[in-house]
Amino acid sequence: MLGQTKTEIHQFDVCGRVYYRGVNYTEKEGELAVETVEASSHDEAETIFKSLQDDFARECNRTVERIDITFSIDLTIAESDNDEQYLVM
Repeated sequence: MLGQTKTEIHQFDVCGRVYYRGVNYTEKEGELAVETVEASSHDEAETIFKSLQDDFARECNRTVERIDITFSIDLTIAESDNDEQYLVM
């Protein structure tokens, strides 16, 4: 397997607000959602989070209008002695 690198999988906590189509959000925010996911990067963790929210909405016969990511934390790095950035807002 020359030329291939092994991608490290980390655990991430991703938090965001989910806004559903047909719900009046005047003077209130979307529903708070938090998931712990396994991914190789913050971007991938946020994509997985959004996909999970879409799946949940379908189970409840709802449609996601938008998702605003509040933050994602790389738990693997945060719990280590590593100095890498582990929080993305």
